[in-house]
Amino acid sequence: MVSEQQKKILVIEDEEDIRTIVVTRLKRASCETVVAADGQDGLRWFYGDRPDLVVLDISVPVMDGWQVLERLKEVS
Repeated sequence: MVSEQQKKILVIEDEEDIRTIVVTRLKRASCETVVAADGQDGLRWFYGDRPDLVVLDISVPVMDGWQVLERLKEVS
């Protein structure tokens, strides 16, 4: 369970090096992170987990970041 102070952040990034850097920095800031390597997987996590924030790469495979953003805007 996430404490009231700890925020859950979904990171949608296909490049492992960048994903690792982002997640490491977020964890140092006491954030809980969930990761997805493509847009479709990211949407699954979003619908199932409802994070507080999404960090979204625009050029991810399967469904690009712009398509993911449009879907997120529909439910936010």
